[in-house]
Amino acid sequence: MPRKSWHQVDHERMAQYSQDGYLISNAALSAQLSGLGIGSGSKFTPTASSGSGTVSGANTDKTALSPKADRVFLLIQNTSQSAWLTINYGAPAYTGGALVGFSVGPGDSLFFDSSVPVSDVHIASASSNATYYILEG
Repeated sequence: MPRKSWHQVDHERMAQYSQDGYLISNAALSAQLSGLGIGSGSKFTPTASSGSGTVSGANTDKTALSPKADRVFLLIQNTSQSAWLTINYGAPAYTGGALVGFSVGPGDSLFFDSSVPVSDVHIASASSNATYYILEG
């Protein structure tokens, strides 16, 4: 049976796992990823680099992940209540006085399971103390 792509996952189903309208619990996230074929015992096993992070300063770049040539999936969830994240691959997400990359709103996620970036992953925000959860494998 083929795995579902992230955009095929029913958003109402995701919402039932939501906490405070924004955050997904680790158990709910694991259950959701398991439905996509990701987790222990599959080829999509999370690495030790997975976990929560914070971009402490506004308009500063943070390298969230180092390059990984055999990365097969990547999930980045913005767990901030109001801050937007900017995500870039292979280059800083804040440079030359500007945010550069993909914008991810509060509570939103980016998921890659094909054409997965293997370069370093950078995160920045115009707000200080912006939080995220990152999962790679």
